[in-house]
Amino acid sequence: MSHLFRHLKATSCSRSVVSAMPLRAKILQPEFRAFANRTMATAGPSPSSEDEVKFTSTGSVRSIILNRPKKLNSLNHNMVELIVPRLLEWSKSDQAKIIILKGEGEKSLCAGGDVAALAAGINEKGQQGSIEAAQYFHDEYQLDHLIATYPKPFVALQDGITMGGGVGLSIHAPFRVATEKTLFAMPETNIGFFPDVGATFFLPRLLDGQLGVYLGLTSARLKGYDAFYAGIATHYVPSNRIPDLEARLSELSTSSSAIANTEDLYQVINTTINDFTETVDNYKFPITPDQIKLINSAFAKETVEDIIAALEADGSEFALATKKTILERSPTAVKVALAAIRRGASMDIRTTLNEEFFLSEQFSHSPDFVEGVTALLIEKRKANWNPPTVDQVTSDVVNSFFEHRSDSTSPSGIKFFTEDSYSEYPHQFGLPSTAQVQAFVTGESSTRDFKATREEIVSHFVDATNGKYGVEQKVNAILDANTKPDPEHPTLLDWVY
Repeated sequence: MSHLFRHLKATSCSRSVVSAMPLRAKILQPEFRAFANRTMATAGPSPSSEDEVKFTSTGSVRSIILNRPKKLNSLNHNMVELIVPRLLEWSKSDQAKIIILKGEGEKSLCAGGDVAALAAGINEKGQQGSIEAAQYFHDEYQLDHLIATYPKPFVALQDGITMGGGVGLSIHAPFRVATEKTLFAMPETNIGFFPDVGATFFLPRLLDGQLGVYLGLTSARLKGYDAFYAGIATHYVPSNRIPDLEARLSELSTSSSAIANTEDLYQVINTTINDFTETVDNYKFPITPDQIKLINSAFAKETVEDIIAALEADGSEFALATKKTILERSPTAVKVALAAIRRGASMDIRTTLNEEFFLSEQFSHSPDFVEGVTALLIEKRKANWNPPTVDQVTSDVVNSFFEHRSDSTSPSGIKFFTEDSYSEYPHQFGLPSTAQVQAFVTGESSTRDFKATREEIVSHFVDATNGKYGVEQKVNAILDANTKPDPEHPTLLDWVY
């Protein structure tokens, strides 16, 4: 996929822990030189700020440890500037085979970007503060793209709170491990912003139809196994087994004939993580099949007004609670978020992140962003949105957010480190999606010329994933929500459109 891919070589096992290792690789991309020059032009990190990210080396594993536990490892600009050169170095190193991302402490991988600091900067510095916020978003999305297209296996341990910017650091990784402590959300519309960090790419590609749109507009949370079930994570491992998993990953013999190249290593890592999975007895996704049907119907509507009308017409407790939640969010943010997610559904990852950068610049100059952060995170009060209602946010207002500002800090967009991109995630190690099950039920992805029974459908996906835990349960739930018995042959299933 990437020009950076290379065959793996054997490596000896050693361990070191450092806060700022000297770069060994010669990183010559002009994009990195510009990044480094801008970083060096600042005062430079203090010893304490260098410790905001730790890096460890164990055998062929290289770990990134977000180290602001008192701030729930929220991501600031300094942390981005520390992580980028390390990832670029490791991408060129024959010794580094697997990257692991995790958070210090027991509560969080990363609770999001440090938006309180950004809003404070805008409040204090005005235009200059908005420019600095836009630069932060530029560099954050630049890092997200680097992770999304990284040429080596990247394992994100979502052990704890994983929101906003923390989602951006993990959701694009091929391996995303949830635990019982995982708490996922994209809370941006609640602070007058939009679901960013590539959310407008991954939300419309979640496993269940319009679930991503629902999560993006409402800021709804998913806990523990729910994140795995919805596709936020690719695997579920109990938190107390994470240290053993890390140890096993560091012991993988890259000289083995079973690991001849990078793609083989991906498969070995997938099998290894699956070995640490434990069952969750009597599990039920908190959103019922009937509620999924409502979400798929209502959130497929063209406009926010139509979504609200569909929820009101349904009249169920869930529908009305969802409607209330949407109306409490920033009307501008909700409408722009819906438009951005719809656009992202047909874009590649590189284009999506680039468009999100220009959106972030607009929001950095929008009153709702500062108001939302101030109200929710600082003053703990209800936000006063401007405009205050959905109907007052016209299509012209929404369209204006997708225009590029004349004072853009990067008029040509993000200076990505590579040209790599894709329209669908290249690795699929999680549970099957509704679209995949639909394709099999309707015959689009098989050579058979007859309908299938439930047992045949489930068996196909269980076999295709080598018996991955959770597949049988997930496929049955998808069939419950989207199929009905054939009128003449009740054991066979028809897809309900």
